[in-house]
Amino acid sequence: MALYVLMFYIPIYYRVLGASSTQAGNALVPIGITLPIGSLLAGYLISRTGKYRYVLWATLLLLVIGTVANCTDSLSTPLLLPTTYLVLVGLGMGGMLVVTLVAFTSAVEVSEQALVTSLSYVFRSTGSVMGVAIGSAVYQGVLESNLWSRIGNVDDAADVIRGIKDSLDQVDMLPEQLQQVVRGSYMVALRATFSVTVGFATMAVVSGLLVRELKLHSTLTREEEDTIKKQDRRGAVGHD
Repeated sequence: MALYVLMFYIPIYYRVLGASSTQAGNALVPIGITLPIGSLLAGYLISRTGKYRYVLWATLLLLVIGTVANCTDSLSTPLLLPTTYLVLVGLGMGGMLVVTLVAFTSAVEVSEQALVTSLSYVFRSTGSVMGVAIGSAVYQGVLESNLWSRIGNVDDAADVIRGIKDSLDQVDMLPEQLQQVVRGSYMVALRATFSVTVGFATMAVVSGLLVRELKLHSTLTREEEDTIKKQDRRGAVGHD
């Protein structure tokens, strides 16, 4: 949920700061790079340790730090800082996607792994849609309320606010003093939306704390693996 909300509204934040559409689009590049890196790192750590619970907690910590840091964004924030925050979110989310899938498949029989994998993607897709919808509702509601409270007394306020909400390009056509007021309203709405992502990340942490550490098998036939290990142990005892 948090990832897709940030992917939707970080470019808007860059546009509010006065960045071009190209710069706003480039703001999402760190997500595209760090997501697969986070997945690879999580998979490597799990394969080396045979444990996934602590890896999950580490990825969730990165996600929380990144979303909380995004709430500190302001009109004076250097553009490099939000990019750094997205790196943390990308690493955390990429790792979390791998770890949760490992946890799902390790909790069921081999015959049910395909079903569990499919269900995990269903929930991810549903969560992303719900996250963007909730974030959009908060953003639009806070933005309109704040605009009316700040510039509701100007001439043709309804048309001005409607135009501002339809396109950020309309902001540049306003008087300089009014531009700063409108940008301030956008920041209030964006911070409220970023706060929603913190709530989503917190929900993920609570869910992650409930995940149990289960045994990871190295073969598809788990009974066969257990039998081989028992025979190895008996053989070791016999040699002693």
